[in-house]
Amino acid sequence: TDEASRLVALQLVELVATADDETYRPALMEAVKDASARVRVRAVRGLAKLPRDDASEAVLRAAWADSKEAYNARREALKGLVAWKVKDADDLLAAGLSLTDGKHTLAATALELLLEQSGSKARELAARYSKHGQPAALRNSALGAFDRLAKDDDALQDLVIGMVDDPDQQVRIRAWRLAHSLKIAKALPVLEARLKSESFGFNAHSREILKAAVDELAKQLPGPKPDAPSPLEALKKQAEELQRQAEELRKSIDAIKAK
Repeated sequence: TDEASRLVALQLVELVATADDETYRPALMEAVKDASARVRVRAVRGLAKLPRDDASEAVLRAAWADSKEAYNARREALKGLVAWKVKDADDLLAAGLSLTDGKHTLAATALELLLEQSGSKARELAARYSKHGQPAALRNSALGAFDRLAKDDDALQDLVIGMVDDPDQQVRIRAWRLAHSLKIAKALPVLEARLKSESFGFNAHSREILKAAVDELAKQLPGPKPDAPSPLEALKKQAEELQRQAEELRKSIDAIKAK
């Protein structure tokens, strides 16, 4: 069947693309013309792994510039061109960052590549695109670089603290993780307040993330540290939390019945 043929072609190109062997360049060059987007994506990715030559660069440029090409093929083409350090790489990234296609999918890839650089420019971009109001894809890319860029940057760390109470739950959780991993001691009061006010519902995992951040940062405070709770106390707290969750569920059920 056509589907079976496409699957075989996909598997063959996948095999060739991961071989990282100059011998397969002609096959990959041919595969970028395939009717299947999945085949083209893997062919572009395979070409990008090989050393640059004029013909391959032309193929990647054509894929990147084609607004009708699959997003993943365009993403792989941009990555390949930047990895080859083509002369206009900065211009390509700047143009990519302005694209809104596919809910900013291409712009997010351009931002990720820009954030791989070091220096003030990368930190400025991370700060700009991590803020509330930016497209979700760009915020996600920006936050992905914070573990590296915010280690010794007070301004970025202050942004992490500001995101502890972000309206977006996923951003909040990432901020809690960052405060923990970067050991941002000044975030402790905000995290403690969030722990008291956050409505976790039945998402115990997110509460564990926030509690772990609070506990880690509390260890950095001067003075004697509180003793770890006994197993009995831990069970009591767990029972209290379960009871609170059950009460929230009952309220939700009552609200649904009332409609």
